[in-house]
Amino acid sequence: TQLQEEQENISSNNVTTSASSIQVTTIENPTLLSDNIPLPTVEIHLAAIDNGLAFPFKHPDEWRAYPFHWAWLPQAKRPFSEETKQLVLEFLSDMNFVERELCDEIQELFLRDKDSDFRIIERQLAVMRGQVS
Repeated sequence: TQLQEEQENISSNNVTTSASSIQVTTIENPTLLSDNIPLPTVEIHLAAIDNGLAFPFKHPDEWRAYPFHWAWLPQAKRPFSEETKQLVLEFLSDMNFVERELCDEIQELFLRDKDSDFRIIERQLAVMRGQVS
């Protein structure tokens, strides 16, 4: 199914929840579906992000200033596991990795967008480097 394909394409921290706790509506009938419909357990994969440093810096259609509100999710309020901290800190402690690999790859990725603004990307990367150091 499409859901299974999407699950396989995402890799990061795992959060498992029951789909029955998610309110489901339809376009044809915007009322909640019956509780009698059996819904499967869904596994959701999330990657942590600092909402203030979200890329892109604005919504593509300019609907709102910040397109992401992940900081409001319950999972965002949980501390990282020791295992995750050790995996990430090993890389972030190496400023050669941050500057020569991470920042270069982020810059390369965002410069693929014909509408990207080099100055904005550089400012975002400067904030990120400051947070890392």
